[in-house]
Amino acid sequence: MLLLNIFYLLWPIFCLTNYINDIPLKINLNYLSFTHSITCTTLSYTLLNYTNSLFIDKLLYYNSTSYFIWDILQIIIRKRWNDIAYIYHHLILLLTLYQYNNNINKEIILSLLYVGELSNIFNYIVYDLIKKDYNDNIIYIFRIIQLVWFIYYRVYILTNIILEYYNNYVYIWFLNECLGYLLLTIYFMGYIWGYGQMKSLYNDSKKYLL
Repeated sequence: MLLLNIFYLLWPIFCLTNYINDIPLKINLNYLSFTHSITCTTLSYTLLNYTNSLFIDKLLYYNSTSYFIWDILQIIIRKRWNDIAYIYHHLILLLTLYQYNNNINKEIILSLLYVGELSNIFNYIVYDLIKKDYNDNIIYIFRIIQLVWFIYYRVYILTNIILEYYNNYVYIWFLNECLGYLLLTIYFMGYIWGYGQMKSLYNDSKKYLL
């Protein structure tokens, strides 16, 4: 499994390759986040439904751990202090992945990773459409899909997962209950983001309805 440490080099190499090809930085970073979201979703879904392969298990761990560490570093190096919430998010997910790698609460962590990353898919698609100046009508349609998708997975499905596992979810964690409650803060951050998107979409809808 030592070979999988190469993931710690892949993200900066991927970013550098895009930079050399004159892809704007924000679009470049969006591509990387989208890539991580797709790979994490695919690997966690495979482990949940088809196999308990040790290789895929470690592949998921190194894929996500390396991405979160890399993203924290590039936020700090580029002094993107407006993205400080992402550092908070990533640190908590790194603690969660540490537990996963030590066979603590693996099933619920897999479920959380799968639903959490799956719910983000259309965020990256919409961002790319906006940055590339696609037709406003197309962007508006995808924003509706984005919001419905996000609400279904991040609110409905994720809430059911948390309620189902809540007793173990809070009391089995190492660091006592700390990590469980930290993960709940990420869960509620999703509500704040969803509300912001819903409000923005409602305001934009007025020009289509008038």
